[in-house]
Parts: sequence; structure tokens; C-alpha cells
Amino acid sequence: MHLFEKTGEDSGDVASNDFPVVLRTNGGLLEVATLKHRRSFNLTNAITLLGYPVPFCKETASYTTDTYITYRVRLAKRWEAEYRNRHLYVTTPPVEPALPVAFDTSRLKASLNSCRFVPSLNTQAELLRSISGRLKKDALDPQRIAYVKDHGKGGSARDTVREFVQKWMVSQRGYDIPQNAVIDVAFADD
Repeated sequence: MHLFEKTGEDSGDVASNDFPVVLRTNGGLLEVATLKHRRSFNLTNAITLLGYPVPFCKETASYTTDTYITYRVRLAKRWEAEYRNRHLYVTTPPVEPALPVAFDTSRLKASLNSCRFVPSLNTQAELLRSISGRLKKDALDPQRIAYVKDHGKGGSARDTVREFVQKWMVSQRGYDIPQNAVIDVAFADD
């Protein structure tokens, strides 16, 4: 038995010499929120003749899929924390997205409308290659980051950090912080 065997699920249509590679991360990351979003991507290319677009001959491609942007906070060696007046004020590193952004291909919907008078303009392939870049731009959008900091089903990124601080910092012996202390969380980029 080999560590990585082919299964019956592989269609065998595409030759592959890829071998899984484990990349070490620097660790110390706390996942604080995931933003799930059904996202559509569209691209239209037109035939041009002598520098002029031919209006009746366009190729339009689209993909729609579920995307998952995971946000995290680095677990720095030290987080700034100050306890006063029954409040624990904690400042963490900024919220950052995990890149590349994940998307679910099992629910991927694709369409291509092309001009039957000319060969393909490779619009669908061009669009597919652009998806990771577009999702990176989405993940780094300041409005999305601000949203996950304070909103979410079941809580926000700030709530996740608050729970982490409650479980790991306040409950540790050696700190003279009451269990019922109010925890105020700020991110370094707030």
C-alpha cells in the first residue's frame, strides 16, 4: 500500500505528475471568522477588426460558486493587555485573510455564450485564471474586513478573540484577573 494511491474517482483523462507537498506555516494563527458568499464572475470579449469591435460577435463567460474567506489574527508573542476598573482591554494584531481564498467547485456553475462565426476567444479560460486574483481583492477589501470584525452569524471576529482571551488568558493561574471581567477587544488596525 502506498501513501498516495490513485482511487477509482480519478477520471484518468488528465495526466498528472503532481505530488503533495507539505509547506510549513509559521503557526500561531487564530481563525476568527469565515465569510461565506455566493459569488459570480463574468467576462466578455469581443472580436475586433482593424481595431474596431464587432458588436454582434462577442464571447461571454461566467462562473458562479460559493466562496469562503477565512480571516485570522496572528498569535504574537505578546498582546497588549491592560486591566483597570473591572475591564480587560486587549489589543491584537490586525485581522487578515487566509490566501488564496477557497471556493467550492462542487456547486460551480459555468456558462459560455460564444459567437458561432469565429473560433473561441478563450474567454472562459481567461476568466477562470482571474478568479483567484478577484477573490484576493475581495478578501483584502477594508469594508469586508470591517464587517467580519463586528458582524456574523453566531458572533464576530471580535467575539472570537474575546472568547479566546476568556478561555486562555483569564483562566490561567498567575494572572490576577477576575473570571467575570469585561473584555474589550481592539485590533491593531482599528
